[in-house]
Amino acid sequence: MEDDLREGIPDWLQSLREPPSEGAPAPSGLPGEGPAPLTPPEAMLDDLREQALEADLEEVRAPPREGLAGMLQGLAPWQRFVLALLLFLDVALLGCMCLVMTGRVVPFP
Repeated sequence: MEDDLREGIPDWLQSLREPPSEGAPAPSGLPGEGPAPLTPPEAMLDDLREQALEADLEEVRAPPREGLAGMLQGLAPWQRFVLALLLFLDVALLGCMCLVMTGRVVPFP
């Protein structure tokens, strides 16, 4: 029965399951030295879990983003407040200047 199952499998796939011949050097898993040794599925799943965990840890340790958001993360709360207040005053002053220049508001009637 097992021979019937092997008839439908290509030769190249069957050769992957066969142990290396005694005259051939043992594969070391390095890219230029031949195929990597076969591992059981449980070990492969464990490796995938470890890789996923490492990837999650790398995302947590990612450096702060560049730009304005990255700069604001390193400031103390009172420093952020001062910057927000100055930005508000700049916008309010520019808005008043635009209203005066367009003639919508007259400062001294």
